[in-house]
Amino acid sequence: MKTALLPLGRWEKCGLWMLAVLIIAFGFVTEMRSAFLTRRMGDVGCFFRAGWAAREGINVFDVMCDNTWHFNYPPFFAIVMAPLGDPAQGFDRAGYLPFSVSVAIFYLLNVLSLLLGVHWCAVAFETLYFPTQPRFCRRWVWLRLYSIVVCLYPIGQTLGRGQVNHFVFAALAGTMVLAVRNRRFWAGQCLALAACIKVIPVYLVVYPLWKRDGRTFLGVVAGFVALLWLIPYVYFGHDLFVRQYETFFVEFLGPSLQLKTDHQMTRGSEILQAGSTESVSLKEALHNWLHVGNHPAPREYHAAAKLGHAVLGCLMTLATLLPLLWSNDVKRNLYGFAVMMHLMTILSPVSHVHYLVFCIPLVMGNFALYWQHRDDLNLGWTNVSMNTAFCTIAALSGVPYMIFVKNYCLPLLPMLALWAMGVWRLYRMKEISVETAAVPPRHFQRAA
Repeated sequence: MKTALLPLGRWEKCGLWMLAVLIIAFGFVTEMRSAFLTRRMGDVGCFFRAGWAAREGINVFDVMCDNTWHFNYPPFFAIVMAPLGDPAQGFDRAGYLPFSVSVAIFYLLNVLSLLLGVHWCAVAFETLYFPTQPRFCRRWVWLRLYSIVVCLYPIGQTLGRGQVNHFVFAALAGTMVLAVRNRRFWAGQCLALAACIKVIPVYLVVYPLWKRDGRTFLGVVAGFVALLWLIPYVYFGHDLFVRQYETFFVEFLGPSLQLKTDHQMTRGSEILQAGSTESVSLKEALHNWLHVGNHPAPREYHAAAKLGHAVLGCLMTLATLLPLLWSNDVKRNLYGFAVMMHLMTILSPVSHVHYLVFCIPLVMGNFALYWQHRDDLNLGWTNVSMNTAFCTIAALSGVPYMIFVKNYCLPLLPMLALWAMGVWRLYRMKEISVETAAVPPRHFQRAA
């Protein structure tokens, strides 16, 4: 019996309603923590303050939120945050939304971006793996729901802290579904949008370059021109535009790429130096592992950690891309992009636990690979063991009495295991050409 294609059962529907109630309840908790405590918790104040600066014609990188944090994102995102702007103390609030209302709107947009990103990601895999699958059957729901459950802790961290990962994830999921539909120019623009919200997705530009995909790369370039230059230039004017990018490079981008080494820069103590944040990146892990028993580790990254991060980053990227070089297999290419997103999280110079949201496509791809020749929803022992380790260690990093989990970047270990399994599967996939790939369902086909 094809249990995967049956409608949802009563208990499954109850579980979905419970998840919806959990999201609403967590929204109230986030609202209280972010807007009504003596000290505003979370990162939304940083984005709202930059939005206010953008509206007032102030350099968005010079202002700080009430927690004395700077804005470290491209100027385009400050323009996006302008409607939710939060004036600094002592400035007129006329024409601005109450901070609590802005927090509620941001939370709602965060949830919608997550759901939209998960759905688009699932549509991309379903188009290739389950082309005749009916909507809202058990497999349709559980492909989405299992991926959310596995990454529930980083999702909660993103929502609770008021971070932008879900916006970036939705843009990258848009890249995946548009690429599957052969709208590669627009897929490139979605990739550019993700990199213009948060810098680290620029790493993924290597994918269309490696695949010699000119249309996608042209879309990336067009997106960068529009979002990094044209819109900010028109919005801010020439002088402020130049000052902001100069500050962005000198204070953040240059030091993060080792092009500037002045650690007296304000961003050094906030985000760029070792131990300045609760990062679980490969670079941070190598540094901390070189100083086992010496906590906190020195704030200056060990030379071996820098070298190891660069060398391992190049080797891991090459190992991931090699099976994709001459591949015309649409399934392999889609799964390879999911592995690259996962690797982006590992190799980012700063990678907090909430960045693990970007692992959703690989988790979902593993389920799709296992279910493509099955009629049930058995998860398989490999998926169960890998995902259990992944979500358990990620959650343990937030337990106060297990601070060593975060100090020694232990969430990185199951991430590396998932990446290795993904690369192994890339090499073992049988080649399926575009011509012999499964035909997409009717609602994915263009009109004749």
